[in-house]
Amino acid sequence: MKKVSNWLIAKLIKSMGLLHYYSIINYALGILIGNTGTLLASLLAVWICFGSVKNAILFAIAFSILRPFTGGIHMDTQFKCVLTTIYIFVISVWLAKSMFPNILMSIALISSIGIWIFSPVIGQDKILTIEQEQKNRWITHRIVVFYWITIGCFGNAEISRIIQVVFVIIFILQLLKIFLSKNFIDHRCSFEFLKISKTLRISTMFLAVCMVICKNAVHRVSAQWCYQDDIPDDIQRKFDNM
Repeated sequence: MKKVSNWLIAKLIKSMGLLHYYSIINYALGILIGNTGTLLASLLAVWICFGSVKNAILFAIAFSILRPFTGGIHMDTQFKCVLTTIYIFVISVWLAKSMFPNILMSIALISSIGIWIFSPVIGQDKILTIEQEQKNRWITHRIVVFYWITIGCFGNAEISRIIQVVFVIIFILQLLKIFLSKNFIDHRCSFEFLKISKTLRISTMFLAVCMVICKNAVHRVSAQWCYQDDIPDDIQRKFDNM
């Protein structure tokens, strides 16, 4: 599968005339394919178990917003990563459906405090500057505040399904952090990397998306769904100071 994926990526890059940017595009598409494949497998598992993916989609949106900035444990192989993500989806949807709202809210509140104090939790193989670490913490705090403001905007009489899903997300993210414990392109890079003919607008936009993915991979603590592989040295150098 990896060989087929690499072959398709190489053909795509060659057809667009972007061979000079092969490492950027190859790495970005690897992340994109991994995220998409893992997410679709998880949604399929939830649909098989519960007959609906509405709660799983809500979980995916809210989880993917906060997860890159909080950090936490990652599996050491792609296969384990996919299985773990599927399990997290299924158990989270079950918790949102089954657990008493007041208990769920108490757990989420305690988890929010832990996320606020200890984020980001950075893996041994992840390299972040002090500035990048502080920015991840700053964004984490604001997302947590936004989630709780969202919770407060709903009626007190009955906690909606959306709120239950958010509670579970906060709890799951705190667990991932505990287990590990012991945006768009910056204007400075746009001119440096996008020196391509104006006639190649699709190629330029495609490269821009790939650069955003690479930049986020370098600057953020975690990937959303896919296996957290080591960032190639050339990608780390190119995007570290952007």
